[in-house]
Amino acid sequence: MKRFLALASVVMSVAAFSGCKNPNQTSGAQPSPASPTKAITSADLTEMANTVPSTGPREGNDYKVFMLVLRQNQAPAVNFKVDMGVKGKGAPKTIRTDESGLAKFEDLPFPDAKHPLQGVVHYYKGAEDQPREIDYPFIEGDAYRLKDTQYIPNTVTPDAQP
Repeated sequence: MKRFLALASVVMSVAAFSGCKNPNQTSGAQPSPASPTKAITSADLTEMANTVPSTGPREGNDYKVFMLVLRQNQAPAVNFKVDMGVKGKGAPKTIRTDESGLAKFEDLPFPDAKHPLQGVVHYYKGAEDQPREIDYPFIEGDAYRLKDTQYIPNTVTPDAQP
């Protein structure tokens, strides 16, 4: 009974606190453009991947990759170049990570056991590129899409610095 009362008091105090409004906050206010971007979590990546159908034909260029690039301190790695392609099925595609560190490829050929997915995250220490090459072996569970998180050092830059 004591546990129930303690739980009830916690729930009531949380409910009371959540009902309080900040006097400086207006209802429906949008965050300012200068406010930080919402961090993408592994749950967000899973949700993105789960929106991709996991049945149907595996033809054409409809394979999807969601790669989140974070620094070791969990900050998003913004504007870093990521290459992604399928070995033996054309040239890799290159995009830059967005403000949340996400690189989203939505038009890759489908990989298979003979044609694995390959990625490269580029980052620089001074003028020297330190590419991180990633080979993804074919796994049936990733037949229609892939999600991945890569961590890079805190001290690197997205482009060469002389």
